[in-house]
This record gives sequence, C-alpha cells and structure tokens, in this order.
Amino acid sequence: MVDDTEETNEPTGLNIRESLAENFSAEDEGISVADTAMEPTDYTDDDEPEDEQSDEPVSQAPQAVAPPSDMNKEEREAFLNPTSANAHVLQGYLSRRSLETRQEYEKRRLEVERLQKQTEPLYQTYQKYENDYKRLGVSPQQLLERSVEWDQAMRRNPRETALEYLQTYGITVDDLLDLDLPQQYNQPVEQQQSNYLTRDEAERIAEERIQRMMDEQNQKEVAVSTLNEVQRFMSTKPLFTATDRQTASQLEERMAPIVQALTQQGGRSSQEVLETAYNYVVKGDPVFSDLERKLLAPRDVKAQQQATAKAKAASRSISGSVGSASPNVKVKDIRENLRRRLNGL
Repeated sequence: MVDDTEETNEPTGLNIRESLAENFSAEDEGISVADTAMEPTDYTDDDEPEDEQSDEPVSQAPQAVAPPSDMNKEEREAFLNPTSANAHVLQGYLSRRSLETRQEYEKRRLEVERLQKQTEPLYQTYQKYENDYKRLGVSPQQLLERSVEWDQAMRRNPRETALEYLQTYGITVDDLLDLDLPQQYNQPVEQQQSNYLTRDEAERIAEERIQRMMDEQNQKEVAVSTLNEVQRFMSTKPLFTATDRQTASQLEERMAPIVQALTQQGGRSSQEVLETAYNYVVKGDPVFSDLERKLLAPRDVKAQQQATAKAKAASRSISGSVGSASPNVKVKDIRENLRRRLNGL
C-alpha cells in the first residue's frame, strides 16, 4: 500500500513580515514615520459623526485557515472540507500530534535533567568563590576552560608548564628555594612497599563479585518476566489493542503510579496489580470508561448472537417434547404385549 503522506519542510529563520521589514523599511527609502502619518480631520459640530449603538451583536466573518504543513493528503482534505464521515481523520491527526508533542517534551525534560546532573557539581564548586571571580570579571566558562587547559598542559609537559604557571603569578624557582618549607616537606620520601592481597581477601572479593553478577542476572530475568506479563495483559484489553498509540500511552501513564504503589505494598501477583490499576483508571475516568464500552459493545453483541445460535441448534437436535407422543415400549413376546393392552398400558 503506497503511503500518500506528503512531508513538507517548513522554512526556518525569518518569516515574510520580518523579511519585508528588513528589505523594505521606511528608513531605507528615506521616508520618516512622521511623513507617513495621517493628519487628524477637523470636524465641525454639524459634521461630527454620531456614535450609533445597536443592540444586535456584531458577527465576525469566518477566517480562512490553511491546513497545517505536517498534514498528509487525506488529512488536508478533511481539514478543508470537514464532515461527519471524515471526522475520524482529524481525530487521528490531533491524537498523533498530541502524542508527538508529549514524547518531545519528555525527551527534552530528560535531556535537561541529564545536563543538570553534569553541570551541578561544577556550579556548586564555583559558587563557593563566585564573588571573588565576579570582581575579577571571570565567568564560570572562562574559569573552567583555564583549569582544563592548565591540567592538559601539565599532563603533556609538566616541567615547562610548572615554570610558566609560576611566572604567571610572578614567582620564580629561586623564590621557592629561599622559602622555609615545613619539616614535612624536607623529609626524604620513603619507598612504599606494594600491598598484596591475602588469600582470604582475594576469595572474599571474588565471592562478592560473583554474587553481584548473580543479582544482576536475577534482576534482568525478573525484568524480562515482568515485561512479558505486561504484554500479555495489554493484549487482552481493547483500550490497548483497538486504540491509537496516544490513547494507549495516556492509559499507561495513568496506570504507572498505581502499579508502582501496589507493587511496593506486595501481596499481589503481577496480573492482579495490573488488573487493579486498569480497573481503577478506566472506571474512574468517564472518557476511558466510555471508550471501553464502545469497544466492548460489538463483542458483547457477537457473543450474544453466538449463544442464541447455539441454543437454537440445541433445540433442533431434540426430537419432540414431553407429552407430544406415546413412549415406545419394547416387549419380549406376543403374550406380554396382549397383557399390557388388556391392562391399558
């Protein structure tokens, strides 16, 4: 099936008004605003217009609206000529745009949270000395760049970088040699022996690592099992299988905090938790309850028709009814048959 979706790229940058304002401004033409202003008209007492007030409400003419540029061909036709027959097309467009908007918002929110976590420690450190650097006219970005540059230079060439660093603050090596350093700096550096792990410590670390790996594996298995149960549950509910992605996404978001609370309480299986959260949301929201009723109505009618057809078929299989005919009695011989007839049997 060929998708007739037409994708149009909206131009970015200036719009037509800004473009005209740039290219055809009054100042470029040598025309001042005062020259273009209209002079007020002098009215006499006789010519002064009277304000006529009418009790009738002023009706505004309908405005012509172009369809959004991200609509496909079918949606544009429905937008320009809306009818009850193509209302579902516009509903689908609005539902899709709502889902895309919420997804984009969530994406931006997570991005902001990630950047905040990255920059928050740096900014907290800068806040301790913020007033000092503000007096020097050093911004947080400049301070960070300078610190990183000095650190990288020390990694590449520590001797020359150290000398350059001292010269920056007006200090030479001779100045350092003339200083009376504390005793702790004059003591020789002792060679530290390497610390080796004992056998018990190595076994304990290995056991902790193995246990951590097993816990991670168990968590993965539980996550996969939970995901399969959720998918099985969703496959049985028409609000997940017979609706668009936006409706299903809203239902999931409404159920999520309830599922989390019930899971923390414990005492219920995954299916019971999902069923409880589903019923709580659907029955408590008239929009979802109405949608479910509309989706279940055809299925209930079909089930009733099948039950009626089954009952009719069962009634046809019964030959006769009670009292409609004499019972068929089997006899062994003619003598027994005569005796039954004489006794009225």
